[in-house]
Amino acid sequence: MRNLIDHADLLYHMGKCDEAVELLSEFYRSHRKTHAVMVRLAELLVDSGHYQRALELLDGKDMGDGDGHILSIVGFCHEALRNKRKAEEAAEKLLSFDGQRANAFTLKAMLALQFGDEERAEKLFHQAIECDSSCAWALLCLGQFLGNRGEVEAGIDYLEKAFRIMPSSRPIALAFHEMAVRSMKYSTAENAFRKVLSHRPLHRRLRFLLIDLLLRQDKYADGILQIESTMADFGVDDGMLSAASSIRQRLDILQNGKPKEPNRRPTISLCMIVKNEESSLPRCLAECKTDCERNDRR
Repeated sequence: MRNLIDHADLLYHMGKCDEAVELLSEFYRSHRKTHAVMVRLAELLVDSGHYQRALELLDGKDMGDGDGHILSIVGFCHEALRNKRKAEEAAEKLLSFDGQRANAFTLKAMLALQFGDEERAEKLFHQAIECDSSCAWALLCLGQFLGNRGEVEAGIDYLEKAFRIMPSSRPIALAFHEMAVRSMKYSTAENAFRKVLSHRPLHRRLRFLLIDLLLRQDKYADGILQIESTMADFGVDDGMLSAASSIRQRLDILQNGKPKEPNRRPTISLCMIVKNEESSLPRCLAECKTDCERNDRR
């Protein structure tokens, strides 16, 4: 069971979202009492913004599992879909579940924002964090709230904390990246993304966000290396090829404008016969490059 969920997570992180969802859905249809698979499937649906599908999956499921996790997912789905009454009901019920008070206060705060009561929302977000300082959703929402109010420095601090707790969350990663760009805290975000990727190298979204941060800092050489490795790991599309070509041209212009390096390494040409294996080219070229660099160090 754990291996199945881990494999689905890997597919999801690699950008194969539909495959990950289908893998868990097929298993769940065949094994109706797989609670862990059901919960993880719902979490992936919520993370990708499919709130209605998550609700349909969880409809009528037992909420008395002792931790209220399913109820919290249901509550946040209703809030996202603007089903305010049902979201309020879920928030009230969550208060009675151990370990869910932070989510309950977060949900109440999000609803307060929908009703335009910003003062109450801010108090509830802080109350949620006081209950549980690791509540990533409270940190995310408070960070966005402060950033939208113009307090970008404070906002990015909360978003960075949320990212460190749940780096694989799509809305958290995107919000952290966006706030880093707004505040021009490129280096701070770059370090955070690099640290996560050192443990999760096959996380496609985080790789792309890191590349964007590098290019915003004019780190073209590092950026092109990241693009090359990303193409090797995840394949090539027209957008990535166009971006790589543009960056390579800019890098060549910058290098040609400087004095020629006295000990510049010789170049090497590679001729390959390829038949219907275009998708394997990036990885093959990456391996050739690694071998060349290894031999050069000898």
